[in-house]
Amino acid sequence: MQSDDRETKRARDKRVVRTHAAIRQAMHNLLLEVDYDDITVTKLAHEAGIDRKTFYLHYDGVADVLNEAVQEHADVIVGRVAAIPYDDKGEIDFTAFFIDLSVEIAQFVANNQRLVQHFSSTLLLDVIENSLTACLIANESLDIDPAAGPYIDYCVSFMCAGVLAVYRRWMTTESDIPLEDLATLVGTIVRNGLQGVERR
Repeated sequence: MQSDDRETKRARDKRVVRTHAAIRQAMHNLLLEVDYDDITVTKLAHEAGIDRKTFYLHYDGVADVLNEAVQEHADVIVGRVAAIPYDDKGEIDFTAFFIDLSVEIAQFVANNQRLVQHFSSTLLLDVIENSLTACLIANESLDIDPAAGPYIDYCVSFMCAGVLAVYRRWMTTESDIPLEDLATLVGTIVRNGLQGVERR
């Protein structure tokens, strides 16, 4: 690729990033003023300082912008908990991991109530699950025997899905179980399977 072509591609990529950022910021601004159902492509484009044609070069509709915003927030949450904590025995501290993840999700929900009320909490958790699984696999964050080979992805996916399923149930049922107790239970199950809690 010639130098001029590379410069053109870089400039185009920067414009795309700026346009996406402007549209997401427009979505955020509008959600502070109107309900999600009242947000149209025309309103989004106007708020972002672009025309409808430019909007449709990047998104198919308003829902796509919301989904991208949720993905962006999920990635931030995951980035903050990706450094898996270890206990004093050098083992992964799943209890601390569960608490850290729960706190990050709760803080996001508390700080973004206007945004969160326009999509289900399960959507956020589903997106977090995918991001968390991909991040832990890419960073080799879990101490999984390399001999597991092609099954490592499935092991990590199983762990992430289970951890978030427990959090989802705790959140949607408004359980009065203390989060710390639930975190201890999750740590036991992840480390020892159901044998860690089965009836003796």
